Amino acid sequence: MIRMQFRLMINKKEFQLVYLINLVYVFLVYLKHISAYWGDEVSTILSPGSTSAIVWHYNISRIYHIYIILLPFLLVLPFAMSFIDDNKNLILFALQIRSGVKVYYIAKGIVCFIGGFLAFFVPLFMNFILNHVTFPDSGLTFMGDLYDINFDSLVTGAGLTIEARGPKTWFLPLFLASQEGYTLLFCILFSIEMGIFSTFVYVVSFALKRSKLILLLPFYLITACFEKLELIYRGREPYLCYSILSYFMLDGWYGKDPLFIGTVILAVLFIIVLGIHWQIRRDQLE
Repeated sequence: MIRMQFRLMINKKEFQLVYLINLVYVFLVYLKHISAYWGDEVSTILSPGSTSAIVWHYNISRIYHIYIILLPFLLVLPFAMSFIDDNKNLILFALQIRSGVKVYYIAKGIVCFIGGFLAFFVPLFMNFILNHVTFPDSGLTFMGDLYDINFDSLVTGAGLTIEARGPKTWFLPLFLASQEGYTLLFCILFSIEMGIFSTFVYVVSFALKRSKLILLLPFYLITACFEKLELIYRGREPYLCYSILSYFMLDGWYGKDPLFIGTVILAVLFIIVLGIHWQIRRDQLE
């Protein structure tokens, strides 16, 4: 069932559209960095790990912020709407008879996660490879120059003038050892987060199964609420970042508390498991 659903997913226009948008985004970021550093000295060019599409830099500021705005909609498209399609095409009952109700919902949830992960990770990994073969290892990172005497205070947050929750730099030993490995880890974490949120929207579709358009709204509204909290509490101490979609984007910002984002993701996973279990029981009783 998983294999069948996976083949169905990769042939869907929604999945291909998200994949294409992510490809366009990462190549635009790549080209922006190329044009910004064309003809510059090596020492002034960002290292490969810091030219990733998930790393904020003033070179790509406008594209980056547009992409962040689109994210709540992009993660819905890969496969989260497939339950609505099955229901509208009147094949839901036939698929459930063929595989069993429990297998149907669990398999679709797994494929939804895989689709959300792949639609983001594959373009980001392609971007990672391109950056690695294009840009020099200059020691200039998104956190500052490795050879700057103030670099230690930049990565540890010792120079911050306000109190903030969480470490300034997650996985600091890895960051100091390999910026490329550090960026790749965050590409994986970001893609996992997108896969989880995509599966969450799939579960929401059990309740909003009449319209695919309406399904674009719930997660957008959730992220908008968190962004509103971010605006309300910005400047208060200890500062906590409430922007859940930016936690695995490398923007050098502080206040990203692993406990907070971990709690959010665990809550989402709990809702996913509960929602799938509830829908299985509901269909079995019917």
